[in-house]
Formats: sequence, C-alpha cells, structure tokens
Amino acid sequence: MTQDPYAEVLKLSETQLRDAVSRLGNYHPEVLAMLNQYIGILRQCGQTEKADKLAIKATELKGIIEARAREAAAGQAAPAAAAPAPAPAAQTTPKAESNGGTSSSNAQPVQAAAQAAVGGASEEEEALKKAEERALARAAAAAAMEEKARAARALREAEEAQEAKNAPPDLWGDNEIYLFDSDGKHVAVAYKGALFLPDGRNIARWDDGLEAFLDRKGWYLGQIVQGNRLARDVTWQFRHMNFGDRGNEGNRSGWMRQSDEIRILLESGFEDVEIPDA
Repeated sequence: MTQDPYAEVLKLSETQLRDAVSRLGNYHPEVLAMLNQYIGILRQCGQTEKADKLAIKATELKGIIEARAREAAAGQAAPAAAAPAPAPAAQTTPKAESNGGTSSSNAQPVQAAAQAAVGGASEEEEALKKAEERALARAAAAAAMEEKARAARALREAEEAQEAKNAPPDLWGDNEIYLFDSDGKHVAVAYKGALFLPDGRNIARWDDGLEAFLDRKGWYLGQIVQGNRLARDVTWQFRHMNFGDRGNEGNRSGWMRQSDEIRILLESGFEDVEIPDA
C-alpha cells in the first residue's frame, strides 16, 4: 500500500504559510499566494468546509493588499505633483540674482524631492514585482506538489482496486458467487461453501485447509483464480490424492445462466475445469 501523501503535503504547505506570515506579515502578496496554495491542498484532502472558510479570508486579504498597493502608489505620486509649488517664491528674491546667483539654485530642493519621490515609487514597484515573482514560484511549487499528490492517490486507488480484485471471495457467505471459465462462459455458482452447476446440481465442496474445491468423491476439482474464474492447477501437489467422500449438499433451484464475461488467458499452470457428471 502506498502511504497517503496528503498529510506530508498539507503539513509542508502549512509550514510555508506560517513562515511567510512570520517574515512578511499578514498583508503581503506572497502570503496570499501561500494561503491560496494551502486552500487548494485542503480541497485535495477533502477538507472542503475549512477550505471554503479560508477562501473567504483569502478574498478579503486580496482586497486589502490591492487597496494598500493603490494607496502606496498614490502616496508616492503626490509629492511629485506638489513639488513645483515652491518655484514662484524664487522669483521674489532678486537679491540672489543681483549677487550673481541663479534661479536654478532655488529649484534644486524641488528637483531633489521629485527625484526622491520617483525613486521611492520605483523601489515600491520593484518590491511588488519581486513579491509577485516569489508568489508565482511558490504557486508553481504548490501545483507540482498537488500533481504529485494526485498521482500518488491514483496509484493508491489502483493498488486498492487490484487488492480488492485479488482478495479471496467469502465462499461461506449468503451471496452467490458466479464463476466463469477462461472463455468467459458461466460454468458454476459457489454458495455457502458448496459448488453448484448453473442448473442447481451440487458438484463439489470448498475445503478451507486445502484452499480448493473437492468433488463429491473427494478428488481435487479446482479453485478460484483471477477474480471469478474457476480453474484447475495442474501442478497442485495434492491433485492425485483422494480426501474421502464429500457427500452431497443437495441440489438447489437452478440459477439463471449469467451473461458471458470477457475471454482471458489463465495464469501459467492453470487450465479450465472439466465439469464432472453429477
């Protein structure tokens, strides 16, 4: 059996989310990306209710982050727009010009403020760009982990299906087990430890110790292989031994002949059972 991969993936995603919050705070694009990754894995795990609640939080967080980004951009642009205002004051100081100064000397602080505003905006944009790049990288990693988890789940389901197919049927239960030959023809019915022909005649009985059907005279008849096929193991070590009269379970009301199954190739060493006269 393949170990369930979701516990490991979910724990890793939660650790990454906590780390992002610790480093960057709650209101950060990278934190939002990690939260969305965590929500996706929760859904893969079947924890839909928890995922839906966090999805609402993620939507609120996205709105706050976008609003803060707009406010930051507006705040950086405001000093640049207001910067030219001091320029007229330079015209009221002719003394500086008469003393050989220039009006450009008064404009230098204004230009410096504008450059600082533009530089701050550029740094903010660069920081946001890098955060988005990190978020995209983490989202790609999350997608890869989810794909790995899906592949592991598919493998686990295939293994479980194969195990269920190969599991021995309950031969002593109350449900009939319809058995077929390699050509897919319905040849027998196992019911409460006995084996019957489709018309209801009893031909054999199951022996738990030998894990085989013995005919009514005590000779090896066959066994169930490959799910629902009645076959004889030509190499079975006790095939030439007689285990004593098995008695007669009595005939049953006939079962209707079942529809044919697909034709299969029996495993090496097995052949179709030759149904004895009853």
